[in-house]
Amino acid sequence: MTLRRLWLLIGTIWAFAGILLGGALIKITDDLHDVTSSMKLANQSVYLSEELEIALLRHNRDRFLFSITQNDRFEAESIASRAELVQLAKLVEQNISFPEDGAQVVVVQDAIREYLKTRNTVEEKNLSPLEEYLSASPLLEEAYDALEKLVALNQNQINLKTKRAERDNLLADYMGYATITFFILSLLMMGFIGSRILYHPLRALARSIGEYINNRQTQVPLNKGVKEIQIIAEAFQNLTHDLQRNKDTQLRFLASVAHDLKNPISAIKMSADVLRPGEATSDKERNEIIDIISRQSNMLERLVSDLLDASRIEAGKLDLRLQKVNLSQLVKDAYVLFNNSSMSHDVSLSLPTQDIWCCCDRDRIGQVLNNLLSNAIKYSPHGGAIIVEVMQEDDWAHVSISDEGIGIPKHEENNIFEPFRRAAATKDTIPGVGLGLAVSKKIVENHGGRIRVEHRHPKGTIFYIDIPTKSKANVIQFTVLSDGHSEKGRAILDV
Repeated sequence: MTLRRLWLLIGTIWAFAGILLGGALIKITDDLHDVTSSMKLANQSVYLSEELEIALLRHNRDRFLFSITQNDRFEAESIASRAELVQLAKLVEQNISFPEDGAQVVVVQDAIREYLKTRNTVEEKNLSPLEEYLSASPLLEEAYDALEKLVALNQNQINLKTKRAERDNLLADYMGYATITFFILSLLMMGFIGSRILYHPLRALARSIGEYINNRQTQVPLNKGVKEIQIIAEAFQNLTHDLQRNKDTQLRFLASVAHDLKNPISAIKMSADVLRPGEATSDKERNEIIDIISRQSNMLERLVSDLLDASRIEAGKLDLRLQKVNLSQLVKDAYVLFNNSSMSHDVSLSLPTQDIWCCCDRDRIGQVLNNLLSNAIKYSPHGGAIIVEVMQEDDWAHVSISDEGIGIPKHEENNIFEPFRRAAATKDTIPGVGLGLAVSKKIVENHGGRIRVEHRHPKGTIFYIDIPTKSKANVIQFTVLSDGHSEKGRAILDV
């Protein structure tokens, strides 16, 4: 699992938990608000119902006292209590809190309306006070009972809402405990996960790096921690392997250079001893010794040149002096140089009828051609045909050099272009450092071209060089490689 996916998973879990908790808290808050509103209306309804009961009893009392005493004060008070009774009945209707409450309010209003109607009727009949009281009492009791029932309904509603509020409060407490527990467990789990997939793997990697710094040997943990740590560990392991491989290559290179330097130096030294004054040598022997010294000196010069070119390429300082060059003539010059260099090899050249011109560094491309022709002769020790062909296709010039030598195995065709790498079948029998092809490859690629090798049937190899002619342009691009990175440059030409 990558670190990004881990944080995404943790963030998703926390977001999901937050949504659940937030939704639950919103629901509880809405329920409590509903309970509070309902309880407020129920309490208001109880208060108004009780006030309505008092107003009903007061009105009945005032009417009874007026009928007995005929006192105007009691009549005025009965009129006021009647108005209050009507007003309170309207307020009760406006404070209905639930359906059953509304139905009972209708009953109460009907009972009060019948009571007041009966009062008006008995007063018009001029009955005695006692008869008036007895006539109105049943309707009064009915209205009073209806009000009591309304109060009871609201009290019951208050009790239900109270229990619901207590339940929501308990649920909120549980959710609070659950939230605290969830976040504590989340922090503990994050600490555990962070320790297992971040801290310990990073510490193990740091320990491996420390061990490598101290003794250049270590075992890197590759399958521990998140993907990013595994990638870093794998990259560090590859780095250690590359460093070890480079070290081994360097040691092999030093041994090979020492061997290749020792042979010509020994030959030059022995030849010089023979040429010392007093040694009996004929003119023919002296000329042969001078030829030996010349060949060995050329070999040393070529070895040193390859080393210098390799160092320049690695430093990204391979300078190209680009100009308009007749590639056909350049290949012909290389052919002439090597045509008579070996009696056991038959070197042939095939050129197109028209000259091929390209933008290149004459000396560098000539170096590549000389190196490939020299290798063709050196790696075909039993002689044979060496064929050099030149042709043009569109904006590309193609040069091929084939031989009938010992050949290169298929699996080593790409490796031989690496510095200090040689074919396994020849590195112990044919002298060489393994820089010529690497330098040639870089030179050709810096011209924007390509170089490759193929097995030749039935034996030998064929090297192909492809160089852009750029016959219709005055700008050539090339790439200088340094430590595995590319730096692009441009050269302006008049072609």
